Amino acid sequence: MKHSNTLVKHKPLLTAVTPAAALTSLEAARKLCPRHAEILIAVGNLQFQVGNFPACFDALQSAGKLRRNDPLVHVLLATAAVRLQKYRI
Repeated sequence: MKHSNTLVKHKPLLTAVTPAAALTSLEAARKLCPRHAEILIAVGNLQFQVGNFPACFDALQSAGKLRRNDPLVHVLLATAAVRLQKYRI
């Protein structure tokens, strides 16, 4: 019996997911765990990628309160602030 004939090829999951679908999932996770820093960082990062800078700033600001010493959060938050013209370089 040859197993190669029974295998089905699938698209990789990460390339099949749209940013909108990922954002929907992350927002649902955020509602379940509103004080989870990893979820807030992921929401902020994805909001930044789709260009929703106010939502990005809010999520990262919440994450910054939970992780005051995390340099990633501060860099992402500063970048979002520059995009929102809250801070000028």
